[in-house]
Amino acid sequence: MKNNTIPYSTMTDRKMPRLLSALKIVPVIWLLIFTAPAAAFSKTIYYDYNILGHLEQAQESTGTVFDYTYDLMGNRKAMTVTPQDSDDDGLGNGEEVILYGTDPYAADTDGDGLNDGDEVAYWGEDWNSDFDNDGLINLLDEDSDGDGYSDGFEVGRGTDPGDPEDYPSITLPPILFLLLDGQEAP
Repeated sequence: MKNNTIPYSTMTDRKMPRLLSALKIVPVIWLLIFTAPAAAFSKTIYYDYNILGHLEQAQESTGTVFDYTYDLMGNRKAMTVTPQDSDDDGLGNGEEVILYGTDPYAADTDGDGLNDGDEVAYWGEDWNSDFDNDGLINLLDEDSDGDGYSDGFEVGRGTDPGDPEDYPSITLPPILFLLLDGQEAP
């Protein structure tokens, strides 16, 4: 029986030194590229099991929650994912950054008195319109119609924050009414 093994010392593959030198460089590059961001993406996951040992909920340290439901036989029926909402405005952080351009850490990005989630619901399909042509979309504009009243103030008073001709009326105290001699306030 003939031995087909070749002793390591007799191998003469000329590509080996290049390969070895490349392998020495790759780990250094890998460390530079992947080590620093790895800490930024690390998270802890908490698991909650029922008495039958079924996973009922998993919650990431980032805030995302996964809820699981089971049928009577113990088969998983559904998984519901609730995305992280750092500012509790009703919009997930991903939606705010990617879709709407709002700040996921500020409930009212434009400071108009309406939180971002309520504002998206109010504007509907017009959330990215620019009614006053000032270069800011409604969702990011404190005064979407340019009439001098914030969107939140107008919505609170029952007027249309998208119509500059529909603005809140101001009720004057009786003393100011007398001082103006019955005339309307400017």
